[in-house]
Amino acid sequence: MKEVPNEQKKEFGQKVNELKTLAQERFDTLSAGFSSKGSEEKYTVDLTLPVAVNRAGGRHPITIVRDEIVGIMGRIGYVVAEGPEVEDDWHNFTALAMPE
Repeated sequence: MKEVPNEQKKEFGQKVNELKTLAQERFDTLSAGFSSKGSEEKYTVDLTLPVAVNRAGGRHPITIVRDEIVGIMGRIGYVVAEGPEVEDDWHNFTALAMPE
């Protein structure tokens, strides 16, 4: 505004004010569309629902086959035994009364 000559400041100010008014009207029109009651009901999110988990990737084929085998064997009466993978000497020899 300080670079505009004094004779044109009144006209320039009116044009700037018209532009500001037009921009404000356009903004009000657009923001009214976002805050209308119908659009709020359409896009509300229920925060009490559990979050949907996006499972990226897939299971390894060996894991799939192992789970199928465990399921089949479980249906005919077998169970998966949990325990240490490596036993000590006592469990391998002494408890079985085998000479070392």
